[in-house]
Amino acid sequence: MITPDEGITTGEERRRRAYQVGGRHTRDTIAQKDPGAHRILQQVKRSDVVVVRGQYDHVEWVLEALGLPHLAVDPHHLATLTLRPEQLVVVNCPGQVGTAAVTRVRRFVEAGGSLFTTDWALRHLLEP
Repeated sequence: MITPDEGITTGEERRRRAYQVGGRHTRDTIAQKDPGAHRILQQVKRSDVVVVRGQYDHVEWVLEALGLPHLAVDPHHLATLTLRPEQLVVVNCPGQVGTAAVTRVRRFVEAGGSLFTTDWALRHLLEP
């Protein structure tokens, strides 16, 4: 008997496969039910979404599965990035980005930028 996960040996591989299946379904659903939103998503550029890699969460995998371009950076690079208010910055868990990055992100949000974080980034980024 062949199982759906045959050939997939790690939890990470299973998760990525699930993201890919969910991503295809989501893209198809959006295209069918909301063509306007689909057109907007097709206009997203790599520089529009910055994802700070993490250890426990991987929003970049979800964006890849959805076919949405993005820039993925390591936490220590966030302090040196030029951020624009029209961007979305996503910080994966644990969100340990350093003091200089906290200051940069604060200025980014104060200028109108959008910030999305996962759980522990509350402690390491949002609280400071």
